[in-house]
Amino acid sequence: MSTEIIDAVDPDVLRAELTGETRLTGFHDLEVHMFDGPDCPGVLREIGRIRETEYRREGAGRNQALDLDRHDTEAPRYAQIVSFDREVGELVAMYRAMHCGRMLEAHELSCRSLRTACLFDFTPDFVATQLSTVVELGRSVVNRKARRAIQGLFSVWSGLGALVRAWPEIDAFFGNVTFYRSLPERAVRVLWHYLCRHHGEGARGLSARDGCLVALEPPGPDEVQCTETFDSLVACASREGWQIPPILVSYLKACPGLQAFDIAMDADFGDTVEAAILVPVDRVTRKTRRRFIDTD
Repeated sequence: MSTEIIDAVDPDVLRAELTGETRLTGFHDLEVHMFDGPDCPGVLREIGRIRETEYRREGAGRNQALDLDRHDTEAPRYAQIVSFDREVGELVAMYRAMHCGRMLEAHELSCRSLRTACLFDFTPDFVATQLSTVVELGRSVVNRKARRAIQGLFSVWSGLGALVRAWPEIDAFFGNVTFYRSLPERAVRVLWHYLCRHHGEGARGLSARDGCLVALEPPGPDEVQCTETFDSLVACASREGWQIPPILVSYLKACPGLQAFDIAMDADFGDTVEAAILVPVDRVTRKTRRRFIDTD
């Protein structure tokens, strides 16, 4: 039985909590804000409502009244980043971010401190040489009911660009891309084979933890053909009637140097398949840098 999702938060509450003090940047008519969850309780509640609504549409989530967890509310908390349409008082896109270097200064690496660590083991070399200069991203959602939903993913990149400017020591973003249960098993197999084929070489920082392993059949000849190029992947998805996750498309187009580590089963999120990826800032395309990073 489905738990009833909470009512939407009053737009005036969102307007009152998202102020000049929380504003990071903007994208067209959208404002991009970053804040600590308890500082904006109404906005955090609305984030949880939209997350749960969108996840259920894909057969995922935790069947709760709103999707919030300890990473949103307990130390070490993730920063919340949202794009906001002030005119109508509507959250358009949202995700959370953890500066891993700052986290490691005060906390040990564990499932409690990083969500990705609940699903993947980190190699000692990755922890020693990379983790302190990366930001973990998670819970990325576009509110498909928002008036300006089509701008959602672009506003996400505006927020990432603002983070690079605010935290210049950061050289990469990492986290999980979710393959929802609404995707056919063949689609998951094709997508993962594509990532391994084009973005898996040398990516050895993370591996699925025991209990989270995903066993996929080796790709057949037609699946290998589907993954020859990005265009062939898109054509395969179109022909077979499934969709490449939009956030993955966004990352692939913006960063040809994306690295794909491993996949894991997330039993706490509706048995979704999660692909661990890393987006190096120095491998982002010039077009993306000009539009979202080297600007203010």
